Order: sequence, then structure tokens, then C-alpha cells
Amino acid sequence: MVQVIPAGKPNIANLWSTQEYVKETMRGGSSELTQKKQQAKGGGLDFQYATEWSYGLFDGEILSILIPDIKGGSSGGELSEESATYKELTGKGVPQNSALNFIQHAPLYWGSQQFTSGPVYFGAAVVFLFVFSLLIVRNRIKWALLSLVVISIILGVGRNTFLYHIIFDTLPFFNKFRNPSMALAIAQLAVPALALLGLNELINGDWNKDDLIKKLKIAGGVTAGIVLIFGVLGSFIYSFTADADKRWFENNQGWVLDALKKDRSSLLFMSSIRSLFFIGAAFGIVWLFVQKKLSNTLFIGSLALVFLVDEWMIDKRYLNSDNFVEVSKYQSNHTPTQADLEILKDPDPHYRVFNTGNPFNDAMTSYFHQSIGGYSAVKLQRYQDLIENQISKGNTGVLQMLNTKYVITEGQDRQQRVQRFPGLGNCWFVRDVKWAKNADEEMADLTSFDPKTTVIVDERYRKDLPDNSTGSDSLAIIKLKEYTPNKVTYAYSSASSQVAVFSEIYYDGGKGWNTYLDGKLVPHFRADYVLRAMALPAGSHLIEFKFEPKSVVLGNKIAYAGSFILFAFVFGTLGFAGFRRMKDIEAEPKPVAQPTVSKPGKKK
Repeated sequence: MVQVIPAGKPNIANLWSTQEYVKETMRGGSSELTQKKQQAKGGGLDFQYATEWSYGLFDGEILSILIPDIKGGSSGGELSEESATYKELTGKGVPQNSALNFIQHAPLYWGSQQFTSGPVYFGAAVVFLFVFSLLIVRNRIKWALLSLVVISIILGVGRNTFLYHIIFDTLPFFNKFRNPSMALAIAQLAVPALALLGLNELINGDWNKDDLIKKLKIAGGVTAGIVLIFGVLGSFIYSFTADADKRWFENNQGWVLDALKKDRSSLLFMSSIRSLFFIGAAFGIVWLFVQKKLSNTLFIGSLALVFLVDEWMIDKRYLNSDNFVEVSKYQSNHTPTQADLEILKDPDPHYRVFNTGNPFNDAMTSYFHQSIGGYSAVKLQRYQDLIENQISKGNTGVLQMLNTKYVITEGQDRQQRVQRFPGLGNCWFVRDVKWAKNADEEMADLTSFDPKTTVIVDERYRKDLPDNSTGSDSLAIIKLKEYTPNKVTYAYSSASSQVAVFSEIYYDGGKGWNTYLDGKLVPHFRADYVLRAMALPAGSHLIEFKFEPKSVVLGNKIAYAGSFILFAFVFGTLGFAGFRRMKDIEAEPKPVAQPTVSKPGKKK
């Protein structure tokens, strides 16, 4: 704990602000809407949403650590022209180019996840040596490594074991993470670590030859037996279908799926034979070493070669020369479309764009424009509520209040088109205030309202909005003057008091944005479920929103002080150590000069 405090201080601003922010997001907050009250305890993600990428347990998917293609490999795998799928496609009259394109990105994966880029494969030879090491390693650390593997698998299979649900509800911060299969990375370190301990035991340990051969046979039998049962025999008994197939094969395309099932079965069979080969190779090398027919160097070199070839053959499917491109080709991915170029002609950059294609999983729109979409794994929970209840349903009033000026659509010809949208700009005055009793009512009121004239406000903010705030000055104006990430400035002029709405997302004032009217700190409040609003006095004034969370302002001061203390501690320690060393050298007894003794019979 003593070491954590000086190490943590330089990072306090990041840790503190992140801890504050996460409480407002999908990962740590909770929606006020009644329909979403069934979220994880203490905030965090919904259990079903958080565990979508759980490795299958009882369907055998977890055995991909030993048999890489037990569930087909990836959702976009490659088949050869000799495959049943290609022959079926071309036999049914599908053009050759279309057939080739399909088999180059074939939906081979048929596991329980929605989709996957590839399996978590440890290596058949490595898993065999891991099992063998469990039998021969006498160091108690093997139980710690085995425990890590077991815990990793329990976490990796996620929703497919009741233990994960307990961990999800009780372990601090655990319900903030979404991908259970990532936990298998723990086992990917622990399995080879124990395998190396086993090699060390083989080379340097004192063992009985007959006992060692017996354990070698057990390890070989266990790993090869699993491959035979679930792999070789499984290729004849599995259904080779998944729920995800419904997305691919509709409109009477069952004949394509029938052919694909044959290729999935063949893929599993060949993958099993492959795993048996590498298990046999590792078994044979260890056997020869135990029989003292291999030197230490040849033994290690042979095993290393088997491991390398085993892993390399699978790895190159998912990371190869095709994954590396020239800088110019990469940059071409960021070339603006005709729709982007048309929008970029607008001289005023302070507007937002809504791309209807895939708005909340697309980042390219945000590369060129301010967008109301884009992808984030830690969206504000309040904005996620708006997406689910209003934006996804095409509520034009909500799009207006979000300052949407352009909408990008895509026709059947796959060409993007731009539509001008009547957004309300960065800020505006409203005439009417509609009070909502709770979040449900506030969200419901957004379904049908005119954001240009009416603002919907939760009753909790009555203190910030006097009854006489709305004015009737038709000549009142409010304009954006400056826009930066940490500061936004507006100027307005009105003969009467007004209620202004700002097309910026509300973030709890105590944690982020402070508001100043002519340099004086004043309150602002949340309106229209996600936006900012203020009650403004008559006259001409300057409004400033400044991002000044205490976690950043005070946190940075603590961080600077912590960094100074940490550097002072390090250099002080080094200096003190050097000083002590000099003192020790000075205290060491100096060699005494031996007196010169004259030999008899000689004069000095």
C-alpha cells in the first residue's frame, strides 16, 4: 500500500475523472427510465448485453484451445474452389465471381456467439505438454497456474456457467466489462508457463523412467482422446448450424446452408486430424528424450519447432501480409465521399450530421463532420436512452434539437445522398416550458413536441427556472461566439428575460461544466432529457460554459505534486545510497604499509 500511494498520485486526475465519468455511462451508471431498472447491481452493463461474447461450454466451443476449427474458425473464413459450397453455388448457376467472393468470406463460424474473427487457440502441442506437466511438476506453483486456467475458463464461458453471474453481481467493477472471452488471455499465459516448468522438470529433475513414460501415456491419451471424441466423432454427429445462420440464409437459400454444413463438418474433421498430428509429434519428441535418444539441445529445438509450426499455421490465417498496407492505401480509406464533399462546402463548421446507414457503429462520418452518431463503448447512459427511444425511431424533433443540419442517406444503388435538415442551430430561445414529473414522462413528451417553441424540463430543476423566465421579445438573438473542447461561448441580447436551450449534451455541473454570465458563476440545468438550458436576464450578456471538474483541476495539482514527490523520493533514495556507499568506503580499513627490513650484512 505504501508503494501504491506515491505511484497513484501522478495519475490521480485520470483515475478520479474516469471514476466520475463511468458513473454516468452505460458501464457504470443506470438509467432513470423504469423500463431499464433491471440493470446490474451497483450500475454497469445489462447482464445479457455484457455476456453476448461468451465462449460456449457445453457445446464444446471452449475446446478451440485444442481444436481450432471446432466451431468453424471465423465468421468470415475462406474456402477453396474444391469446397462443397463453391461447387453447389456454381452448379446452381451463380456467377463465378459471386461464388468466389462468397467462399472468400464464408460464414464458417457456427458457435454461440453472434460472430467472431477467429478462435482462441493455445496450440495442440502446448496443451498436451500442459497436461503432462500437471502430472510431473512437483513445484506447488503448478496449482496456482492451474487455478488461473480454471478461473480464466469460467470467466471466458461467461453466461454459460452460473458462477459467472455471481461474479458479475459481486466483484467490484466487473460489470463494466463486456467481452467474457477476453479472460481466456489469462490461460494463454498460464498454460505455456506450466508447460515450460514441465520442460525444466524433464531436463533437470530426478525422475523414474517407467513412471515418466506412464504419465506421458496418460497425457497423450487425455488430449488425443478429447480430440477424437469431440473432433473426429463430432464431425459426424454435430448439426453444424447456428442461430446466426438466419441472418445469412433467407429467401429459400437453404441449399447454400446444406452445402456449407458439409464444409463445416469437413473443416472440423481436418482440424482434428491436424491437432492429433501435433499432439503425436510432441509426444514422440518427449518419448525419445525420456529414452535418452535426444540431447537437451535437440529436444528443446525440436519442441520449439513443433510449437512454432503449430501456432504459425493458425495465426497466419488472421494476421498475414494482407493485413499490412501501404500508407497511401490506408489514407485512401479516409477519402471523403461525394456526400462528404457536398456537406464540407458549408462555411459554418458548427453543425451536426446524421448518417442513417449505421449511425452508432460508424466512425467515418465523425472523421469529417460533427456527428450525432459514432461508436463509443462508454456512451453516456442518458444519450443511450435517447438513441433507443427516439433517434432509432426517426424522431425529427429530437434530430432538430441535436443541431442536425444534414442527413446522409443511401439508396438502393448504394450511393450516398445528402438532405438538408431544418435543425435549430447551436442555441435558441423558447416560449413555453413543459414540466415532467419523472424521466419516463420526460422521455414520453419528447415523442411529440416542437423543440423550437417548447422545452421539456424535469420538475427537480424548478429552482433554476423561475415562472417569469420566458420572454416575448421576438427580436431577441443568441449566437455561438467560440467553440473549443473545454470552453463554449455565446452572446445574446434580449429586451426581456428568456429561457435558452443549448444543443450540447448535459453533464452533471458538479462533475464537469460550469456556467458564467459575464464572468459570474450561475447555474444551468438539464432540458429535453439530454441538453443544457438556462434562465437568462434581459439585456446584452456573454455566456461561457467551461469544463472545470474538480477531478481535473484539483487532480492535476495533486498529480504535479505527486510527480515532484515521486521524483524527489527516487533521486533522494539514489543520493542517499551513494552517500552511504561513500561512507562505507571511507570506513573500510586502509592497507598498512609494511616496513622495509634491511637484510643482514648490507648497508642502507
